Amino acid sequence: MGKLRLRYRLVILVTGVFLLLPAPCFSSQSLVAVIEVWPPFRIESPKSPHGFTGIDIDILDGLAKHLGCNIEVQRHPFARGLEMIRAGKADLTTGIAHTEARAEFIRYVPTSYFAVTPVFYTQTGRGDIVSTYNDLYRYKIGYSIYSAYFEPFNSDTGLDKIGISTEEQLIKMVALGRIDLIIGTHPNLAWDIKRYGFKDRVEQVRYIPPKTTPIFFGLTRKKDNTRLQQEIDQYLNQIMTNGELDTIIQAYQ
Repeated sequence: MGKLRLRYRLVILVTGVFLLLPAPCFSSQSLVAVIEVWPPFRIESPKSPHGFTGIDIDILDGLAKHLGCNIEVQRHPFARGLEMIRAGKADLTTGIAHTEARAEFIRYVPTSYFAVTPVFYTQTGRGDIVSTYNDLYRYKIGYSIYSAYFEPFNSDTGLDKIGISTEEQLIKMVALGRIDLIIGTHPNLAWDIKRYGFKDRVEQVRYIPPKTTPIFFGLTRKKDNTRLQQEIDQYLNQIMTNGELDTIIQAYQ
């Protein structure tokens, strides 16, 4: 009887120890996160361990500790990163908006950790040319072909929209007057305009869409990662509740 009690106590003790340990790694190797430059969430920084700094990088570092495993950050163009997620060659990505098309191959973590605001920019001195959504129909609008903004803009076929592959190209085109307007998201577009040296050449228009775009962590559907999804969701809620996420965000404002 005494031996049975001793074994029972040992089982309880070992179980308790495991509960106190970080969540186990969800792969025999590192988890692979695919990202691209998108300030202030992912800021190019060659001297940093991941080659990046930013909001998402700080979250990933904390998440790696929470999971108890390494997260390998790989830089790829946005479209290539999505294809890697689709094919199961990458485990996760960050800062991604939800669309029905993407949800077919991305398992979204339920909790959104930030919401960006859609904004329009034009040449300096023309900021008052758009004060309502209907004013958009008068102009050529550049947009990123890989981005989702807001409805009805995303699906509005009546607008004269020109799809461009990179945000840098968009900014240069509007600064040089080749198109009337560009759409992007705040705070990202403001960072890029400053980074590419066009702060004095463009300005935001008066019209600001009354909507925000939540961004999420996304996982590949090619793997059984339901538990990983739950662990990331738990971690995001934890840092939102204890104020750690606010501290991270404020560091990049």
